[in-house]
Parts: sequence; C-alpha cells; structure tokens
Amino acid sequence: MILHNINKLNSTIIHLKIKWNIVCIILIFVFLNTFSFSKINACPRADEAFDRLLFSIAIQEYEKCLKNNNTDLISLQKLATSYKILGNYKMSFLTYNRIENKEVMSIACKIEYAYLLKTLESRIKALEWVEICLKQHSGHPQLLTMKDVFSKEPDFEENSKYQVDVAPFNSSFSDYCPAIYEGKIIFSSTRLSTKTNFDGYTSENFSRLYYYDTNRQKVLPFAHELNGQYNIGSVAFLNRGKEMYFTKNRNNVNNKNVASFVILVSKNNNGKWEEAVPAFIQEENYNYVHPSLNQVGTKLIFASDKEGNNRFDLYLCERISSNEPWSTPKRLPDYINSVEDEVFPAFLSDSVLVFSHESPDGLGGLDMFTTRYVKNDWTFPVNLGKPFNSNFDDYGIMCDDNFLQGYFSSTRDNDTGDDNIYSFVKIPKQYFDLTIEIKDSISGQPIKDVGIVLVQENLQNIVYKTDSLGKAFITVDKNNESGIIIAYRGKLLKTLKSSEIYSDKNDEAKISVQYTSGDFLISGTTKNETGNIVPDVELAFTEKQTNKSKKVTSDKTGEFEISAKPNTSYEITTLKEGYFTPVTEINTSNFSRKEGLNINTSVKVEKAEPNKIFQLKNIYYDFDKWDIRKESMSELNNLISFLNNNPDVKISIDSHTDSRGNDNYNTWLSQKRSESVISFLANKNIDLSRIKARGFGEKILVNDCTNNTECTEEKHQENRRTELIILSVE
Repeated sequence: MILHNINKLNSTIIHLKIKWNIVCIILIFVFLNTFSFSKINACPRADEAFDRLLFSIAIQEYEKCLKNNNTDLISLQKLATSYKILGNYKMSFLTYNRIENKEVMSIACKIEYAYLLKTLESRIKALEWVEICLKQHSGHPQLLTMKDVFSKEPDFEENSKYQVDVAPFNSSFSDYCPAIYEGKIIFSSTRLSTKTNFDGYTSENFSRLYYYDTNRQKVLPFAHELNGQYNIGSVAFLNRGKEMYFTKNRNNVNNKNVASFVILVSKNNNGKWEEAVPAFIQEENYNYVHPSLNQVGTKLIFASDKEGNNRFDLYLCERISSNEPWSTPKRLPDYINSVEDEVFPAFLSDSVLVFSHESPDGLGGLDMFTTRYVKNDWTFPVNLGKPFNSNFDDYGIMCDDNFLQGYFSSTRDNDTGDDNIYSFVKIPKQYFDLTIEIKDSISGQPIKDVGIVLVQENLQNIVYKTDSLGKAFITVDKNNESGIIIAYRGKLLKTLKSSEIYSDKNDEAKISVQYTSGDFLISGTTKNETGNIVPDVELAFTEKQTNKSKKVTSDKTGEFEISAKPNTSYEITTLKEGYFTPVTEINTSNFSRKEGLNINTSVKVEKAEPNKIFQLKNIYYDFDKWDIRKESMSELNNLISFLNNNPDVKISIDSHTDSRGNDNYNTWLSQKRSESVISFLANKNIDLSRIKARGFGEKILVNDCTNNTECTEEKHQENRRTELIILSVE
C-alpha cells in the first residue's frame, strides 16, 4: 500500500536512511491532498516538490510562498511535515505553532504535533493536547493509547554506568549506521560528494560508505566501486567480511521514475567488491531495508512494508548454512511489530537483537529496544533507556551483547536534525553489587541471620545479615582486599577478597556458601491464651539428658530464636512477672534436617489471675505412692521460679485421681500427694502461708470415666492430674 502511494508521487531518489516516519508522512500527504482538489493550490511550486518527495526544496518554496500567505493551513501542515521528515523537530514544531487554530488540522498532523510536544516541551503538555483532540475524535485508538501512556510518569532513569561522546569521525553532514569490518569502523555518510551527487529529498549529497582509519585518524571512502547515482548504506558483513549486505535505492521500477529500496549482497574478490545482486527474492512494489545478520549467517532480519499495512515491520529469513539460499521472509511476532514502524534491526549476537521504533511510552522519536531469542521464541522488547535513547531519533547500534562499548546513531544535541554517530563505553565501577546466599548443605534450605562482616581498610566495618531467603546484598569496593567474613553461630564459614569474585564484565557478583553444622534453629513467638503477643518473656531451654540450660528472651514482637542440637529433648520453661507457663517439651529427633534447619513453634504464657487453673502435667508419682519422682524436678523448679518472681501470689496445689479404687482412699492419696508438693516448696524457702494443699480424689473428674465405667487408660490418665490454682494476687 505504501509503495503504491509512492508510485503515484513521481518521486526522485529518497535518502537511504528511510526515516522511520516516512510512512505516516505519506498518509499525511494523502490526507492533505483530499483538500487540494477543492481549492487552488496556494503554493504550487512547493506542492510540486512535496509531491515528488523533494522535501528540502519544498521547505524553501513553502517558506517563500508563506511570506505572502502565512495562514494557509494546507501549506503550513506540509511545511511542518517536511521539516519532520528531515528530522528537524524544532522547525517542525515552530511551524505547527504558526497555525492559530490547530483543531482544524488533519488527525495525522495532530498526532505528529502531540509527539513533538512530548519531545520538545513536556509529557503533560502532550497529554493536554491529546485530551483536546479526543473531544473531536472520540474513541480514536491511537489517541486513546497516547492518553493512557502520557498519563503515566515515565520510568527512565539515566544510566550513569556509561560515558557517551560524539565519535571523532563525524562531519557536518549526516553520519549514521556504524559497522565493523576487519577492525575498521564502516559507516554511512552524506559528506564529500560532488554537486552531481545531490539528493533532492534532503538537499544533502548521496549517502556513501566510509571507514575511519584509527591510526591515521582519517575518514576514507569504502567500497567505492559500488557507488553510483543512488544512496547506499546500512551494511552488514558475513563470512569474515567476504560478503556485504546493504540497502540501495532503485529507480525506474517498471519504467516508472520511482524510488524504492532493495537489499543487495556483494562478494569481496581479492579486495574488490563484485557487482551486487539481490540478497533474496524481493517484490518490486515494496521496500526492503536495513539488513542485519547473526554471527553464523543463518538468520537475516530486515525491515519492510511488504504487508501493505502502511508501516515498516521486521521480517526474518533463515537458512541452514551460509551457503544455502534464504527462506521466504516471515514477519516477527506482533509484540515486536507494533502499530508503529520497526526499523534498523541489529544483531549483537546470535540471540540478541536491537531495533528501533517510536512508541508513545518511549523517550521521544525513535527509541532502541532489545529482545532475545530464547527457546525458539523472542522475548518481549525492553527499552534500552538513557543514555542510549533520547528525546530524538536513536538507532543503528553496533556493540557486543554485554553493551560494554560500541557506537550508535542519533539526531540528539543539534537543531538541524542531522545524524551523528556516538561512542559509548561502560565506566569501570569502583564498587560492585555482591549477593551472598547461605544454604544448609543437607536440606538446601536458606538460612537467615547469618552474620557477614565487610572489612574496610581505614573505615568502620559494616555488618550484614542474611534475610529470610538466606540472602544478603552488599556493595563492595572492587579493590577491597581486606576481606569479607561470613560466620554463623560462632563458626567461620568463609572469607573472601574482591579480587576472588569481581569480574570486569559484570557489575554484579553472586556466591553461595554451604552451612554444614547439625544444629537446628528453634524460632517462635510468645503468646497468651487468646493468641496475642506477649513480649519480653525469658525462656529457658534445658537438655533433659545433661540438664544443661541456655536462655533467650523474646523481643518486643514476642519473637525468639535459639539453636538446638539434633536428637535432643528440651524442656522449655518461661519467666515473666504476672505470667505462668507449665513446662513444655520439644524433641529435635522428631525433625529431619532434610526438611530444613528451622523449627517453628509458639510458647503460650498465661496471665496469673485469681481462680486461674494451670495443669502441671510433669509431676509424677509411683503407683499408690505420694513420693515425688525425679522427673518432676523441672516442673517443680519452674513453679518455684514463678513463686519467687511473683511474691504476692497465693496458690493451691490440687491433686486428683481417677475413679478406680476406693473413694475414701483416693481422697486420702491425693491429699498426701499435694502435701508432698507443699513440703518440697517449703524446703525451697517458699512461705507456707502462700500455699495450700488440697486432695480431691475422684470427686472432680474431667470426663465420664466414673465408677464401673469402661474407659481406656488414656481417659483415666486425664483424671490423674495435679493442678496449680491461683487463689489471689495481692
């Protein structure tokens, strides 16, 4: 469709860059011409140049004509369009501003003006203009997209890792699309041609190939045998530079004086470039531009308008080897090819592709995007951001796939719209980002709160801890040889130096460290009976086998952590004024290290209030006896600690039996057992006036296991119990 329209324009040669906006400009032209039939052309000489795509001449003629009629809407729109095509955004914007009533402009010009506002003024002003346009063009899809994008704050921070400079071989003309050939920088330029090589499209010389001699610091012609009365450029090399793919415009297609573009390939024969031939079958009615090849020569990506959808898309040709013919072009997926134009593809490696297109959510003009070929598919394109992209056209990148250094083309930093080549280099960082990950060697589970000390010469050391994922993120001086110390639970795991982990190719490093101790980490929360947090509770963990004890206090959020040996049973007691907790147990033999090192638990502490009943499950007696067994000591010591810590509390020790046996005997036995507890407490200097002993026998059962009722031993055990009753808190 595009070239069908071009064919009607009786055009002359078009600049080889094929500005990305040529398609929408043609649409503008067609739209503007719908008005020209109903009125006499105000600027006929300018219109003729515009119709023939001689935009530089059209600009001169419109400027002359508009001195006498400076309000002609059609002429002003065509003049602004001409400036925009040639990349002179500033003059295009100023020309649009000469139109007093912009609401009568064509919809295409309104959209162009919105982009110019975003580029030269601000996103907010562009949004305000789009909202005005939507009042006239309600539901217009492109305007709606622009409104949605312009409403959001852009997320493009300047990447300070790069230094960008104008390349030393630029001229006052257009220089663009660098490539590497035998260590030389090959690029396209409109410099140094004679007047007979004049391009009416841009008023510049025809585009030629040049190379920069770094030793002589001089620019010299390249492949001059391919030059002619046409533009040539946008090159890609294959087979170690023995083949060159490039774009060239072709004239007189089907005996029509029409400019269109074709991708050619030329072979180097003893230092001379042979006559170029089409790289693959290309339809004459469409444009084929900007070839790019992967390193092994099995993929060729280019831009074309062959879909007839009034825009340039990216296409892929493939082949098994570099000696085979190319396959039929296949359009890349829609998430790469948008409603805008996709142009200037560039393979950085076999799997990394960069291309340019204008996007409402970009920085302005052409922005460069990158996509990767992963598992037989292309990833979603990502904007390269600043400094690679600017508010103007940015395209034609050449670099390695790590973006360490290279060149790209841009119209930034000038008012004329001329293209320049910029060099970029990644600035070596003084610091790099280090991720340290700690895992258990058996379970593979992450370990939190591992201590990491960054030792800094002449500075204070910095202490880090791993998070819940077992990771710590550290910024390290690449010259730091003092070391990084990793330790956990008193054990040194590893020491590191920057030189052992830093790589100039990356600003990031990652190391994994295995922890091989057998200890578990018991972590939990101290809560009351309703599930609310109780802070500042002292917990004692006592090994039943050795009677060794260690303590920890829960923090302000009720959380605590303590290490525990494998295959060990612990009794847990608590101490907090006004609270009591019977002894609980935890046995690490019930946990497998393969499932992780962390044991999560909650410890319930209850308020010691009048009439509150606590069951003391760990007080034991022999059958039919009231002597306290040795296993009861931990619970009794816990009770003593509670009484000493709460001197105003008075208690009763109540003992109960099951229903088996004589009722009177059971009452007597339970009383004797309670008195044994009281006697033990008295021997530990507990005031007898604070404690009572009561035996209830089988009078207060907790279930239905009464006399002559069949019950399991577990049911009878529920009734055999010793309880602590809070009588009063004075």
